[in-house]
Amino acid sequence: RGTSGFAHPECLEKMAAASSDPQEEFERYTGCLVCGQDFAGVLKVVMAKRYWRSRRLASEDGAWKLVTRRLAMQFLADAIFAVDGDSAVQEYLLTEAVGGLSEADPVRVSNLVERANRLAAFGRSREALDLLTTTYPKVKAHCPSELPRAAGLAAQVLTELGRFDEALSFAAEAVESAEHGPDPDRARVIGVKSTYATVLAKLGRPQEATAIWKDLLAVCERVYGPKHDITEDVRKDIAFASAF
Repeated sequence: RGTSGFAHPECLEKMAAASSDPQEEFERYTGCLVCGQDFAGVLKVVMAKRYWRSRRLASEDGAWKLVTRRLAMQFLADAIFAVDGDSAVQEYLLTEAVGGLSEADPVRVSNLVERANRLAAFGRSREALDLLTTTYPKVKAHCPSELPRAAGLAAQVLTELGRFDEALSFAAEAVESAEHGPDPDRARVIGVKSTYATVLAKLGRPQEATAIWKDLLAVCERVYGPKHDITEDVRKDIAFASAF
């Protein structure tokens, strides 16, 4: 199971590949079918690499390929990060180039956004911004479903760098694309609106920020409940605005 005892990755991989359902296949790569425990440590890394390899070799339609390849990359990076910290970023740099994807391939574009996200998570904001600057036009042209995430991430990075006016522009675009995109996601809308409010607070407009967060709090309490993590985060944001 990765923390104790023994396992044969080849056997686990054959069991996973035997499934005809993509979601079930992924679950078989990530954890034990018998006890339900997630794989950990070195075993998780091994299985993550095998899952990534299976996604590279799979023949799928464009939409599902985008989902499964991104899932494979995230699984692999998380596994390696748990074992060896910053090497997860390097693994992203390596796996993104594998497969000969064209500049216009939505999978490649989505992977570039995820690389920027990982760089930002490791505190490498300037590198993340450089990558987003070159990737953002490709997101608009070839992968519009990633626009809310890319614009929201750009707003967060620019805020961290103290470039609040630029951040506000990206945050506004993130909100617009999240609310009016082809497949609105409630959690994504809440996230980018919160980012927009954060930038407003940083710009010395705490009343506007508080108004947005109070509206979000009402939505979160109704949809998720008063004790949910997302709801609690919005409460913290309101307290944050009151400090300005």
